Parts: sequence; C-alpha cells; structure tokens
Amino acid sequence: MAHVTVAIASCGRNSLADTLASLHRQITPEGWQIDLVVADDSFDRSAARLVSRAHLPWPVQVINVASRNVAVARNACLDVAAGEFIAFIDDDEIAGPHWITTFVNEAIRTNADCLFAPVEPRYAPGTPAWVVHLNPLFPEEVRSATQGNVIIGRTGNSLLRRSFIERNKLRFDASFGGGGEDLHFFALCRKYNAVMVTTDVAAVQETVAPHRTALCYVLRACFSRGKGYARVMAMTDQQGFARGARMALASFLKMLVCSFLACVALPLGQFRWVRFAGSAASNLGKVAYLMRVG
Repeated sequence: MAHVTVAIASCGRNSLADTLASLHRQITPEGWQIDLVVADDSFDRSAARLVSRAHLPWPVQVINVASRNVAVARNACLDVAAGEFIAFIDDDEIAGPHWITTFVNEAIRTNADCLFAPVEPRYAPGTPAWVVHLNPLFPEEVRSATQGNVIIGRTGNSLLRRSFIERNKLRFDASFGGGGEDLHFFALCRKYNAVMVTTDVAAVQETVAPHRTALCYVLRACFSRGKGYARVMAMTDQQGFARGARMALASFLKMLVCSFLACVALPLGQFRWVRFAGSAASNLGKVAYLMRVG
C-alpha cells in the first residue's frame, strides 16, 4: 500500500478548478492512502474557495500562505506532507486518470528519490504556428539525470520521496522568488546523491494562456531561464570565480553566435530565427547574472 500526498502551490488561478477536477477522476488501487495539500498563495483566499467547491474524495488541507512566492508556497506543502511520496502538480496542469498510480509505480520500480515526467502544452486555437512547432516554453526535460552537470527537472509534475527530502532537510530557496528555485532545489538533491529519474509514462497537460505565446514573453522567459541557471551554477559550484568567468565568456560568445544566426535566419521564417533568438536571450541571461547586471 502506498501513501501519497498530492501537493499544489496555487495563486488562485481559475485553472485550479480543472486541475482539481482531474484529480477527482483519479483511479488508484484499493488500500492506497491519498491526501491533498494546497498552499493558497493568493491574497484573497481564491485558491481556498476553489478547493472548497471541488468535493474531492480524499482528506484535503489548505494552507494560507499569501506570499506571492512559489518557493514559500511549495515549502509549506513540504512542511505538512505526510505521504511516503509527494506528487507536485501545478494549478494549470491536467492529470490523466491513472497519473498517481503510474507515477508511484514507476518510482517504486526505479527506486527514484526524484521522478520527473513531461508537461505537454495545450494551446488555444489561433496560437502562432511557430509556438506550437518549437514549444519554446517547454524545453526538453526527459533526459538522463547523470549527463555531466545538466540540471534537470521542474517541480510541476514531479514525484519526491519524502524520506529523502526530510533526511537531507531540503527546502526551496525563497530568495529565488519565482524563477530558478526548481533548478536550485534539484541541484541540491543531486548533491546529496538523489536517485533522479525521468519517465514519459505520467505526463500531464498544461493549458498555455494566450499572452504567454507572444514573442516578447517567450524571449523574456528564455532570458529568465538563463539567468536562473547561471545563478544556480554559481551557488552550487565550488570552483568560484574562475569557473564563473569561463561560463560568462562562453555564454557571451554563444550569445553573439546565436544573435548572428538569428539575423541570418530571419528571411527563412520564424521557425528558424526564433530558435536562435531564444538561445541568444538565454545566454544573455547567463551573462547578465554572472556580470551582475539586469
């Protein structure tokens, strides 16, 4: 028998209702113990109101956080989670009916401390073709966790073994605010020799708001992703200034090359030049953090 705590850090978006509805449809083996923890990070208790209307068949605990800091909200979930496994799902994600069962069985099979599964975007009608083709907000995440210094994983659609988290006293760093806290958390997990596994059998779907498909939003997201990555590497790397200087130089050169290629590819259509522009923005973010500007 498994005991699973499903954890949601929510700022009270209306999409939470659909997430809760997908959890209501979960099919789990007889005898499994499931409970739900929702950290309400809104200022008006809107997440709590949405939870009260969901009528889930499990014990539900709502924690009033009101910090507008996703790291603080996720820590609130970790603080009260009672399950052997903690399944994080975002408040704009939709799970299939066997999501919990598949996730837990895969964690048991692989002996994973941290298990990651894909998030598949759901775009509204009329979304630009280049967005659908490139999926710029959803970089490839299903990859080996042991490839060099690659930091993988996002908290949305992840399964954590609580005993590992508690044994190593791991929490999200609230100083990151809303960008990079995932990278930092899972970098710490890897530092403590977590068994980190990826799977494609427990995917969820995420509804993408139309404003997130605008080019300026995509480029800002790439910039923030690069900046967060550089910050995490700087915080977890023991080689100090020399390594940071090498990374800054390499990122600067990559930014120049990608910017040039974006200009060259401009006449060939958005499919090509946006890919290079996104890479340039990501490397600019790394340079900005390492040089402490922007």
